[in-house]
Amino acid sequence: MDNNKFYEILSILKPYIAELIVVGGWAPYIYHNYLVKNPPGSTPLGTMDVDLASELNIPIVDEDPIDSILAKAGFKCELFHGYNGPPVTKYVREEDQTEIEFITYKVGNDPKNAHYVQSGLSAQKLRYVNVLLKNTISISIKKELDNGGYIDLDLIVPHPARYIFQKILILEYRKREMNKMNKDLYYVFDLIANYPELYTRIIEEFLLIRNEYRAWFKRFVRELENLFESELSDGPSILDLQRPISYPSRSIFLRQSFEIVRSFISAINVPVR
Repeated sequence: MDNNKFYEILSILKPYIAELIVVGGWAPYIYHNYLVKNPPGSTPLGTMDVDLASELNIPIVDEDPIDSILAKAGFKCELFHGYNGPPVTKYVREEDQTEIEFITYKVGNDPKNAHYVQSGLSAQKLRYVNVLLKNTISISIKKELDNGGYIDLDLIVPHPARYIFQKILILEYRKREMNKMNKDLYYVFDLIANYPELYTRIIEEFLLIRNEYRAWFKRFVRELENLFESELSDGPSILDLQRPISYPSRSIFLRQSFEIVRSFISAINVPVR
């Protein structure tokens, strides 16, 4: 999906933009373009859909719910019936195959796959989404678009540390979708390795995260340690599949990616005084 379509979706949903958090593959794009002064030369990996997270309830604004707004903009709601509760859905505009998915959080052993966050709007319930909803960042965007349009809104993204945390926690659920799992791991590595302006903020936030989610934090560290046990482990090999052309050789990239992630683990896992 090109940038103009992404901004168009945000403009369509402007009445509710304060209730929606941009997650998925577009969050790194926002970090890259709006959260740092000196972004790296290579842009984050692209994605074909827009993922938006929310709390379990989105108040209706001016009697026009999100489902109705999207229908007027040419989006069709496609249903994927789960085993329990409301159906899992996504919104698709057939003319250009633009897709939007809404997600919210699952707590405990809740068997339901989805939840109506608003009248007519079913959001898929996923684990660890609640992590993304806490300590978010609001970013003001005023931009002229390539197609002649103009966007002026404040959108919300997760704190980069919480984005990293959630991405690693969900890897075990991504193993049947290897392409998505590989991209998620690269999103994490890219933020750790290529955004020095964010690195200190990420480390500081992780020192808070490990106190909030002690059991999840231990599993997060264990998952990274297993993936990056050595430069020949699965983690560096997965990252190598998406190696930037700026790296001169596979062997150098494998070693450097291993060292970068292990250094990050050491930084967030310092002993508590």
